[in-house]
Amino acid sequence: MERPLNLTTRGIDLPEELKLDLEARAARLERFYPRLIGCSIVVEGPGRKHRNGGPYAVGLDLRVPGAEPLLVTRRKEARLESAIDAAFEAARRQLEELARAQRGEKQR
Repeated sequence: MERPLNLTTRGIDLPEELKLDLEARAARLERFYPRLIGCSIVVEGPGRKHRNGGPYAVGLDLRVPGAEPLLVTRRKEARLESAIDAAFEAARRQLEELARAQRGEKQR
């Protein structure tokens, strides 16, 4: 990626281990679209007053050359990890579809 990862949190403090995991996941997205310019991640938690569980939301803003930004947001009530998995899976699919479209291939 040309631009460094931008990670923002709202209503939640992420452990360093999870931040590193998000960075690694963002870097792996380049396997599906090597010309990826940048990635911004927003992780939203339930806030400080909420005692148990979510809701959690994870948003990705993916910048690619010559196209509108790809935006992905996934919300999960129970677990932050579920929201992260869902958001990155959706981002992977969108990047693969974009790459196929730019190569002129038909959709599956």
